[in-house]
Amino acid sequence: MKSMLFFGDSLTAGYGLARPEVESVPALIQQRIDADGLAQLI
Repeated sequence: MKSMLFFGDSLTAGYGLARPEVESVPALIQQRIDADGLAQLI
């Protein structure tokens, strides 16, 4: 399995969102990767 790392600021991490674990940029991309059936870990 390949890994992907995000460098960013509080906006990338989802600061201020009600549910950053599912609404942040990395979380949304992980959901899309999972839906497409790719072996990638964010």
